[in-house]
Amino acid sequence: MNFTEAGIVTGIVGDFLLQTFFKGKYGLRPYFDQHGSMESLFIAGGMMGYFCFIAQYFGWTSSWTQLMVYGGALDIFFRESMIMESLRSYYDENGRIFTIIWGGLPFIIASSLFSIINKIII
Repeated sequence: MNFTEAGIVTGIVGDFLLQTFFKGKYGLRPYFDQHGSMESLFIAGGMMGYFCFIAQYFGWTSSWTQLMVYGGALDIFFRESMIMESLRSYYDENGRIFTIIWGGLPFIIASSLFSIINKIII
């Protein structure tokens, strides 16, 4: 499993858990209502895969500090550009520090999954 694949798995599983346990919280209801259950899984998996591919290209797969900064920077970009209008209520309801931390954590999870799977296989 490469880091991009770990990102795809992290995105899909993470989105499934959000839908299951937090669908109506943290301003996420409008996002899930607009995109639906399946579409949001594919959005999360695709975006995480794409952004993990970029992190892998730059060699950031094992540095949690770099991954947190990267994820936080992506979060700031998404908040400021509102490129995904469906996340407006998420950004309106949650503070910057909260969303920056939650922007970086999926990359830490993908890094851990990548490391664990590769230790088992190798």
